[in-house]
Amino acid sequence: LHNDGSSTLNYRAFRLSHDRFLKLWESLTGEDGTPSPSRLLSDMFWAELPWSDINSQLDGINMVDIGCGKGGYSRKIIELSQGVVSSYRGLDVSGREEWASNTSWAKDKGIDVSFEVLNIDSNVDRFDQCVPQDTNFFMSQSCLEHLEDDLALFGAIKKFISRAERKCMQVHLI
Repeated sequence: LHNDGSSTLNYRAFRLSHDRFLKLWESLTGEDGTPSPSRLLSDMFWAELPWSDINSQLDGINMVDIGCGKGGYSRKIIELSQGVVSSYRGLDVSGREEWASNTSWAKDKGIDVSFEVLNIDSNVDRFDQCVPQDTNFFMSQSCLEHLEDDLALFGAIKKFISRAERKCMQVHLI
């Protein structure tokens, strides 16, 4: 969480008891069907993050979701975090019509949700322009494997964080 690589959060291992796994399985598999096994495990990870601790450590959570697709994680993260996310910006290679309904849903809850088109492979130099300056949490879910140059993205994030005068956190799931 700190620019020097140290952290005051003690969250290094993701382990679930059998009972907790079954409870999450039931709550995360909806009427629209069961997600893929890797997506379900990822959702379990997001559900089990210590959101209130992260919120305390970061002094609020202002999130950027890289490769957000339809923006479904805007709702999912806000719900799983029990509303502690203050703002969410989704970036994706192309705009989606679902972005409008996700933005409207969040506005009704008083949460700032926005989306922006950014092709990271061809425009990584625009990354800083697309990321709100108060961003302190970078996430990606099933995005990195689609980038031609994920190291360029990590370089852009590192540059942003090194200029930030606050704690930041990154979580990238493949």
